[in-house]
Amino acid sequence: MDLARQLIASFDQSIGIDDLAPDDTGGCTLAFDDMSVRLVHLEEAEQLLIYSPVGYVGPAGREATLTALLAANLFFRGTQGAALGLDPDSGLVTLAYALNLAGYDEGRFSQLMENFLRIAEHWKQHLAGELSGSVPEPAGEPAWPAEGQALRV
Repeated sequence: MDLARQLIASFDQSIGIDDLAPDDTGGCTLAFDDMSVRLVHLEEAEQLLIYSPVGYVGPAGREATLTALLAANLFFRGTQGAALGLDPDSGLVTLAYALNLAGYDEGRFSQLMENFLRIAEHWKQHLAGELSGSVPEPAGEPAWPAEGQALRV
């Protein structure tokens, strides 16, 4: 079993899903309450693409919403390493993360998925107008080095 399938299978079992098989495109979709997450193995790049639709941008408040999305993408402050994107034709906003598989184990992948789901839920609520404010903190290791751990040149 390749690493991508191993990580997906382990995560699926940890949330109570057994034998989730990839579809014809090599991907699979997980459904969590009112959210779906698509996982696609990009074999040649040795990456796993993780993405989820999180809402729509309509004409009302469009400038403020797009500003918030761009601000969140700046240094990944509001996405914890993922990226928010907009389909200009439909207005669909998607949260996406390209995971380099090298060096990942089941524990790190599970933590990444938990963080991804938390951020996707945040943006889903934000775009629905249910909340505003800061992005939730990630579980586990911080995304940025703590003060004194970075190399200043």
